[in-house]
Amino acid sequence: MPDWKFFDCNAMIGNTRVPVPAPLLTGEALLRAMDHFGIEQALLYHHANSKDEMNRLTLRTARASGRLVPCWILPISPVLLDEKLEDHVDRMLEAGVKAARLVPDEGPHAAPMTLRVYALEKIFERLNRHRVPTLIPAEHIHTPVAAATYGWDQVHAICEAFPEIPLVLLQPRYAAQAPMIALMRLHRNLYFTIPLYGLFRQMESIVATFGPERVLFGTNLPHSDPALPIGMVHWGILTREQKILIAGENLRHLLDGVR
Repeated sequence: MPDWKFFDCNAMIGNTRVPVPAPLLTGEALLRAMDHFGIEQALLYHHANSKDEMNRLTLRTARASGRLVPCWILPISPVLLDEKLEDHVDRMLEAGVKAARLVPDEGPHAAPMTLRVYALEKIFERLNRHRVPTLIPAEHIHTPVAAATYGWDQVHAICEAFPEIPLVLLQPRYAAQAPMIALMRLHRNLYFTIPLYGLFRQMESIVATFGPERVLFGTNLPHSDPALPIGMVHWGILTREQKILIAGENLRHLLDGVR
């Protein structure tokens, strides 16, 4: 058996508005899938109708197993005019959670998720102060859709203004390689997950250029098959030490760095 231990940084349970073909509805179902693929731990969130409910269910699920680590869903627009979004970071830390995630709203009335620094400065300042790893979806980021939501300019602005936030791009596609590499050269706090980065030796090329420390294993369960990212680590032309870092130690180091 290999001695690298997989720690999935991108897993979800629960129902979504658009049904997943093979959903994982409970923590037990996720653990069974993890056992099947040889994944030791997972950073997860529980999908629900509201972000408060997501966090409540996520914490309840994570408490049932030491292999499941909660990821906090942060709101990016206030419900009340006097609501302070940055206070949600304090609630996250008080609950013992060390990773945050931004999740777009769903449904016909949902507004596009935007990440303008001037609107979210206080929440990013709080994340920066505590060095909280912050995960954002990035599948769309090389497409015209990014103009209506967020793209490379917003990623650059966040990394530049808040250099203590480990900003994790969730599964950017191979077509995003050129701007992502440019921003990785500028910002040492930019990370990404590998499941859609599977062109021949593409991951190994990034590791050769930047080292393995900013490359994270993530599956996107239950939306994607974990076999590709697992295979990229198992059979990639990487050293044993590089595989250990990518499979899980990089994520463990980020969580340990929260203060």
